Amino acid sequence: MVHNIIESAFTFDNQQLILTQRDTFPFWRWTRQALGLPGMLLGWSPMIRSQVRAKAAGNLAAYLARKPG
Repeated sequence: MVHNIIESAFTFDNQQLILTQRDTFPFWRWTRQALGLPGMLLGWSPMIRSQVRAKAAGNLAAYLARKPG
């Protein structure tokens, strides 16, 4: 189980639709919980951060590809 406290910042258009969203959280704390020992040992490294970002971007792209409209 992962307990991650996230702070989000949004910008909205005139119709109150979300234009951008930026989340911030303690990445190393998250990797320790989500990845276990590898996260504890390597969660601070740029390599792990890059891998997590790439996977998240891939998941988002796959979601957007199957979303209608």
